[in-house]
Amino acid sequence: MRLVLVLALFASFAAAKEQLVSGSETEELFLRSADGTDVYVALNLPAGDGPFPAVLVIHGGAGGNRRATKSMASPSSSISLVREFIKRNWVVLSTDYRARAVFGKEEDDVVAAFQYLRNHPRVDRGQIACWGGSHGGHLALRIAERYGPDLACVAVGSPWIPDPISYLYGDPDNEPLVHYSKATLRFLLKRRQQFLSDLPLTSGTTRQDHPRQLHERSILENADKITCPTLFVTSHGDDIVPHVMVEPVIRKAKENNGQVRVFTAQDAEHGFYHRSENEEQERARTAILAFFDAHLTGDGSSKPQASTVASGE
Repeated sequence: MRLVLVLALFASFAAAKEQLVSGSETEELFLRSADGTDVYVALNLPAGDGPFPAVLVIHGGAGGNRRATKSMASPSSSISLVREFIKRNWVVLSTDYRARAVFGKEEDDVVAAFQYLRNHPRVDRGQIACWGGSHGGHLALRIAERYGPDLACVAVGSPWIPDPISYLYGDPDNEPLVHYSKATLRFLLKRRQQFLSDLPLTSGTTRQDHPRQLHERSILENADKITCPTLFVTSHGDDIVPHVMVEPVIRKAKENNGQVRVFTAQDAEHGFYHRSENEEQERARTAILAFFDAHLTGDGSSKPQASTVASGE
C-alpha cells in the first residue's frame, strides 16, 4: 500500500489503492483540518461508481492513533461492526484526530473528515451516518449537534464526558455525581485534575475561558440540536461512562427528537459494543447493525435482512 497525501479536500499528490477483499478498495489519506493540520484517515470504498451510503467511524481512546484508525476501515478489522459495514457495500471512512485537543481542535479534525465524505463523488451525501464509541462517541455526537440535518443517522457507544461541567467541577455529594457508583467516581476524580491542568493546552483557551468553552462544546448543553435518528448504546455496568452519566443527554435529546433509540446493557463493561464474545455484546452489535440498516437505504446490495431493531427506553 502506498500512502496518499491529501493536502486539501479535493487535491491529492499520489493515489494508490489496495484490493484487500474482493470488490473493495482501501486508502490511507491525510486531510487538512481548519488550521491546516494534517488529519490521518483510512478510507474503504466499494467497487463501482456509486454513489454509496457511507459511515464515518471515529475511534475511542486518545487521538493520534493511526493503528486504531486504520483498523476501523479494514475488511480484516478485529471489530465485527466494521467488517459488517464493508460487507454492506457502504463507504467507510475512519478518522483520527489530534492528541491532547479535547474540547478544542480535535473537533475540527473530525469535521474535516465529515466534509470530505460529503464531497466525495462516490458517496451519496444524503446517506451519511456516523458511529463512534467512548471518545469517538463524544465526537460523533458533536458532529450530530453541528450537522444533524445532513446525517442519515448517528449511533454512539458510551459517549465520553457528555456533561463536562459536572464531570470537571461537580460535587460528588450533589447532583448528578451522587448517583454515580464508587468505581465511576474514583475514575472520574482521578482523571479530573489532569484534565483541568491540561485544558488550556487541549482547548486552546485560558483558564478564564473554560466555562464558556465547555458550555459551547458540551454534549448535554447542545443535545436539543441532535435532530437526526440517534441510537445510544450504554451499560449500567460501565464504570467509565455508565448509563446514568448519559441519561440526561438522552432525555434532553428526546424532547425535540422523536427518533432517539436506546440500547442499554446491564452488566457489560466499557467498550462492549465493539466485541461479540457474549450474549449482551452480541445483542448490542445486532441492535447497532439493525439501526444502520433501517436508515442507510442506498445500494447495499449485499446487505442482510435486519433481525433486531433497537427500541427506545
